[in-house]
Amino acid sequence: MKKLALLCAFMVLSFPLHAGFLSGFFSSAAANIVTSDSSGGVQQDDLKKINSYLWDMVKNEKYIQDYAFYTELLEQSNNPSYLDTVAHVYFNNGEKDKAKELYETRVLPYKRYDQAYVNQYRIFAELDEKDTIDYARIYEDAKEYSESKNAAQSDSGSSDLVFWLILMALLVNAYISYKTARKASVI
Repeated sequence: MKKLALLCAFMVLSFPLHAGFLSGFFSSAAANIVTSDSSGGVQQDDLKKINSYLWDMVKNEKYIQDYAFYTELLEQSNNPSYLDTVAHVYFNNGEKDKAKELYETRVLPYKRYDQAYVNQYRIFAELDEKDTIDYARIYEDAKEYSESKNAAQSDSGSSDLVFWLILMALLVNAYISYKTARKASVI
């Protein structure tokens, strides 16, 4: 019983160390770029590489099949420059509403005074120079997005714990059933 508990604890604690084996399931380009840091996220150098890679796609207007994987990684950051790149990718691939929403909730609230970002938002939102931007609504949307993201993050930790506790209970139950069956066969 102690051996099983130790084995389960070892598996749970060492899984993040061995999570790199999953990279084989993703595209080879992603496996070469993406590495995890100690918090389970993507390292800043890798985000820069991914951003440059996607920006080259935007400039050349040549998109690979699995660009969505890269956009998901960049969306995890809070860097407005990276999010700008993601919005361009969405916009150029026909996902105009997604580009506009990304700008409204994550870019423009932090880059309101940078005219390049404002001009790009006008393109995404199909606004003319004379049209005013509803910054009050944008800030409210950004606040709601931030609150919902924070709530989701706080919930994910407890669900991970529940998952591992259930797994442990199933393994212990299987071990007890095995031992009981062995004792019954001996008698």
